[in-house]
Amino acid sequence: TVVIKSCLSSMRIQEGKQCHGCFLKHGLTSHDYVRNTLLYMYSSCSGTREAIRLLLDDLPRCDLLAFNSALSGYLEHGGALGEALEVLRKMATEEDLVWDEVTCMSSLKLCSSFRDLNMARQIHSRMVRLGFHCGDVNVSGALINMYGKCGKPLYAQRVYDGTHSRNIVLNTSLMDAYFQSKSYE
Repeated sequence: TVVIKSCLSSMRIQEGKQCHGCFLKHGLTSHDYVRNTLLYMYSSCSGTREAIRLLLDDLPRCDLLAFNSALSGYLEHGGALGEALEVLRKMATEEDLVWDEVTCMSSLKLCSSFRDLNMARQIHSRMVRLGFHCGDVNVSGALINMYGKCGKPLYAQRVYDGTHSRNIVLNTSLMDAYFQSKSYE
């Protein structure tokens, strides 16, 4: 996996694909660490659909780490939001998959990028059902940012009001939410 990470850091996708071929030939793709490193490599190289293909077609099972690897890779390198949305939709259909904080934060970031209020509310609802409380500063900040980008500063205000410990980042996020919807008062 060091070789794969090296290929990724130098953006040498062809060499990474060759390593993937060697891993397939020797049966190493069944190892979680190798599989997730490959997913991250493919999803990080904008424009490649290999990570989606790996998730949807080639892997016998998809676990949370595999989904998070692909989702994070797509989001960190910006140009593949449609592919990230495909991963999120696949994750939502997996009934046995219990989301963690990484999944939730990545999902909120994706909702912010699309400015999709319906998706944002679904993700927020799922987070509440899973026990992620708005009292956590990181979760609150991401929710405030997301609702601000979706044009709902009053939703952002509700999240802010439910946060137990506030800081300058949350205050600024809330002001930004109001500014984005041109609510200057």
